[in-house]
Amino acid sequence: MDFVQDWIDTCLVFNPETWVLTHDLFKSYENYCEDTGERAISERRLNVLLKERGFKLGKTPNSTKRAWRGVRTGQIGGPIL
Repeated sequence: MDFVQDWIDTCLVFNPETWVLTHDLFKSYENYCEDTGERAISERRLNVLLKERGFKLGKTPNSTKRAWRGVRTGQIGGPIL
């Protein structure tokens, strides 16, 4: 079972105009794990898995904070940038 994919399908919304800070995306993942009783992997490991799936890491246009481009959290927390 691909638990990370379940989280992606359930909690993320894809839009090329949006960004989500790395910390906020990981918080969404941690909340999902807590809600479903799964054990969360580390933020570093999650980042590797997201990159392998084609997610793009960069810096938001209005700051120097690290963020994922083209995605935002949907159902579980996190600001929309």
